[in-house]
Amino acid sequence: TLEPLEDKMPAKSLQNPLTIDFLKKCLDKDPAKRWSCEKLIKHSYFDDYVAKQRELEHVNSLEAAALQRQQQLLQQQQQLQQHLMLQPHNQQLQPQSQQHTPLQAQHH
Repeated sequence: TLEPLEDKMPAKSLQNPLTIDFLKKCLDKDPAKRWSCEKLIKHSYFDDYVAKQRELEHVNSLEAAALQRQQQLLQQQQQLQQHLMLQPHNQQLQPQSQQHTPLQAQHH
């Protein structure tokens, strides 16, 4: 004799009645009663899964956009640092008012 599926399942699995229903439809010994894959995939057991999957995809896309923005900012920071390093050393140290353009130097 077959033991009931409920007796073989962990207690946690029994909390969701859709789990047992889905498994019974998968494992029915009678091929005429056993659900096809096409029918099983539409079982209510997967309803919550599809909603959660969409939510995860949305969160992942937000995280990807934030990561991309962070990478852009880092790249801009590196470019700025390189630009500042290429500036003549004395221009970096002098206040702007003391930096002379060629025309100003001729008048002094």
